[in-house]
Amino acid sequence: LCVALVAIDDLTGFTASHSQDETDALLKHAATEWRSSLRATDLLARYLPEEFAVVLPGCDVEQAVEVIDRLCGATPDRQNCCAGVTLWDGQETTQTLLGRAEATLHEAQAPGADRVTIQLPPVPVSTPA
Repeated sequence: LCVALVAIDDLTGFTASHSQDETDALLKHAATEWRSSLRATDLLARYLPEEFAVVLPGCDVEQAVEVIDRLCGATPDRQNCCAGVTLWDGQETTQTLLGRAEATLHEAQAPGADRVTIQLPPVPVSTPA
């Protein structure tokens, strides 16, 4: 299972130069286009006002990145997006998984726009008995 958080690049700038109705229309249009780019088993949901979560069951990180690249390519109205993709370790809590996805999204957004970054789960460190 992979989880990605996705955000339209510089949505704050878009909002500053457009009405709230236009911003809402962009987000709705993006959600519609993004859903059409996903697999039948994937789930897209609004996570925060400027972010969407994508749950990608039954795939590894490479497959998840392919899906998210396709999703980002479907972003409408000449907009771009960034995404942070994480792989669930099978044990971590939802809160921990989403926290890692959030950090990975911020890592994608830091240098600019139109990027997808990944974060694998931490590798447990074995200690001698």
